[in-house]
Amino acid sequence: MKKNIIIVLVTMGLLSSCDDFLQRTPLDFGSSVTYFNTSTDLRDAANNFYELFPGNNEPQKDGLFTVDNNSDNQCGGWSDSNFYPGSRVTPDLENSEWKFGDLREINYFIALIEERMKAGVISGPEADINHYLGEFYFFRAYEHFRLLKSFGDAPIINKVPSDNEEELKLVSIRQPRNEVARFAIDDLITACGLLQPAAPQMNRLNRACAQLMLARVALFEATWEKYHANTVFVPGNPKWFGAKAHPDFAFKSGSAEKEIEYFFDLAIEYAQKASEGRTLSDNYEALFNSTGTEKLSEMILVKKYAVGAVAHSVPKLLAAGSNNCGYTQALVNSFLMKDGLPIYASDEYVEERRDTSIVTEMIDRDERLVVSVNKPGDLNVEAYDNVAASYLGIPRILNTTETGSPTGYEIRKYHVTNPEQANEFSKGITDTPIFRLAEAYLIYMEAYYERHNALDSYCKTFWEALRTRAKVNVNYQYTIDHTDLDKENDLAVWSKGILIDKTLYNIRRERRCEFIAEGFRLDDLRRWRALDMMNAKGNKNPMDDNEGYVMRGFNLWDQFYTRYVLSELNKAGVVSPESDGARICPHRRYISDKAYGGYNFPKAHYLDPVPVSEIIMTSQNSDASTSTIYQSPGWPYKSAGVAAGNDEYDYD
Repeated sequence: MKKNIIIVLVTMGLLSSCDDFLQRTPLDFGSSVTYFNTSTDLRDAANNFYELFPGNNEPQKDGLFTVDNNSDNQCGGWSDSNFYPGSRVTPDLENSEWKFGDLREINYFIALIEERMKAGVISGPEADINHYLGEFYFFRAYEHFRLLKSFGDAPIINKVPSDNEEELKLVSIRQPRNEVARFAIDDLITACGLLQPAAPQMNRLNRACAQLMLARVALFEATWEKYHANTVFVPGNPKWFGAKAHPDFAFKSGSAEKEIEYFFDLAIEYAQKASEGRTLSDNYEALFNSTGTEKLSEMILVKKYAVGAVAHSVPKLLAAGSNNCGYTQALVNSFLMKDGLPIYASDEYVEERRDTSIVTEMIDRDERLVVSVNKPGDLNVEAYDNVAASYLGIPRILNTTETGSPTGYEIRKYHVTNPEQANEFSKGITDTPIFRLAEAYLIYMEAYYERHNALDSYCKTFWEALRTRAKVNVNYQYTIDHTDLDKENDLAVWSKGILIDKTLYNIRRERRCEFIAEGFRLDDLRRWRALDMMNAKGNKNPMDDNEGYVMRGFNLWDQFYTRYVLSELNKAGVVSPESDGARICPHRRYISDKAYGGYNFPKAHYLDPVPVSEIIMTSQNSDASTSTIYQSPGWPYKSAGVAAGNDEYDYD
């Protein structure tokens, strides 16, 4: 009975996170305190916040594999307004990340649990009680990291505020981004001390989750502060957009450089801790299309599903097509050959022969690419009952809905051939990785090299392990020596518009390849300040009328078009014409597409705008200039307003 009451409290409107932060009345849980008597009660209360993790969503919704449509790795049927000026606008609250409902609830539970622990009224193993308290500290950090990624400077919410208007205004003030990162890290350090190495229940948060999350936050902030230094986006300089609100700001480490070192050191330390006692799985493909993966040493935390409870539709979506998205040429070309060489440096890759079909492109390539891309002849759905097995034919570029792929590089990662899952919506039960060992390896490698401009023995061990699983020559120095940054069609070769060194680029390459279709790419491009080059200057495959960065897919028009009915290809809105180049251009199918001439990234889009309604609510007499909340750089104090262009605002 106690357990059921707690679950009702969590799932009903009492803990709704939909309301506006400043409009919320004080939380009133009535007699809910009565039921916080056991460690099991704490566990049940924490269950609600596991929904904060990414996953394959509800049945018939897009899966995790579509998230990278917001990057240069993939694209959907239409262009992304984040990558060109004039269409993305200041949002209303509902469509913004400026939300604090979950933080209010988490703070309520932390205060309540600690109060009742102090009173000694919670029964159960002490280690379990501490563990579930640690989960709440983890989720509070997780939510602050979400705000950090979206807004940079953000409110720090460490308690449940009252309904006093002046207190709410003070709480809503955006704090310097490095302080937000420090707060999240402090909570994760607390969580590390409370969480057990092995959770009391299978597949719950454990100590390694907190260690890896801490390393993720630290690397993000270190690289952001390094590559956005001395701009409006980073504290400690006169251009910083929070300078007026925080005139006495000073870095706790003593300087901007020391602050960056502080975060890199934490990333190194905690990535190494998260990796201890674990090994990579031999089978990369099975990590994403299987059940029971929580038993693998590599998997630190996964999201589970079950038919009739919480299932997903990813197997059905991928069997039917690619859900109207696909990989880009730039992503595919970044993968190495098995001999360890980039495609332009390998004698095994003769472009005139290899570039004629997806099948030939995949020969002797990094295994992570081979298993993540559909190829003609691949098994699609296994035989069942009296129905024969089905195999993939030519790329489904003629279909411009969910059953097609605008680039021709159809997504196979997460694909399941089991007919019970692949033939119906709501029957997908494959696990979704949340935290896995490979991320710890990649964080360590990047942070260590950024900090020391060298690679240590851990870097060597981790990098070789990743390449061994990918069936690529483990000699990464061989790759580095044969890398020509001018031939790499990858935005990540730049930071701040300047070419980085070849070793660092190959670490970034490794990260890109390991996390194909996992939703990491946009955050990486933002923290590396690589999107400065998402324009004509960064376009390695330009149009004759090139105005920006053009997304391309597979090579259709040299030879492969003969596999289709030409009249079907030539229909309006199906594929880009041959005159646009051999490789199809998804955003050139319609002249009305805002990215028809390519992407030109507006620097204001490095951060999200705050909904103007929230700024007005904390102002005097609706005068935005008097608000305790300042707007993100380049964004207007106007509802549905567009950001200032790169030539209209001094971002640097």
